[in-house]
Amino acid sequence: MSQTSMRPGLSGVFGEAFAIVRRYPAAALLPAAGLGATADLLQLIDGGLVATVALALGLAVAFELYVAYAERLVLEAHLGAERVSPRRLLHAGAPLLPRLLVASIPALALPAAATGLLVLPGLWLLTRWVLYAPAIAREGTGPFAALGRSSDLVRGCFWGVFAVATTALIVEHAVIHGTAHSGEPVLGSHLLGLVAAGIAVAAVSPFAALTISLVYDRLSGSAEDSAPRRPPVS
Repeated sequence: MSQTSMRPGLSGVFGEAFAIVRRYPAAALLPAAGLGATADLLQLIDGGLVATVALALGLAVAFELYVAYAERLVLEAHLGAERVSPRRLLHAGAPLLPRLLVASIPALALPAAATGLLVLPGLWLLTRWVLYAPAIAREGTGPFAALGRSSDLVRGCFWGVFAVATTALIVEHAVIHGTAHSGEPVLGSHLLGLVAAGIAVAAVSPFAALTISLVYDRLSGSAEDSAPRRPPVS
């Protein structure tokens, strides 16, 4: 089947992501709430250049760790696991973190820089590389090979991937950064800000991370190929 004929449909992919969240609500939502709270806590770092760099690195680590976790959750869903262990999913996803962090530099930072100059080049780059995380998680590729793999998969179905995966990623990052920066000033409390950030990110991050992974599945056919060979994590 050609890639063009496998263009991801909005209702199908989002519906499948929702089904995974509904099947494993605690495993999907609680770590995402932790991501939101972590992003909010990191904003409390006050200082100069070193603090700014530490904040950016901390956010990147927290985000990519959740991405790795979500990839393992999708695999468990494909395997039909009745229950999953968040601790074991996190343990299984942690080895992916270094490669995800390296790949995220060009995949996220370069499109952001390009968007600052012209919006369209940034969105084009973001869409071509949006599938780097599942490529690393499923195929065991290196970070730069994963960018190339993502670009190959997106070729021929750019607008479908843009409408589903890129849009989901943009909304997710907007919510993470928006709640981290505005929660406390709006609510007037560190605690309320943490709670609000956790709830907001839990409402979007699971669906975004799972959607990107499921788009990869649709384009690569990896769900059928990987399920018989991978033992359940839990």
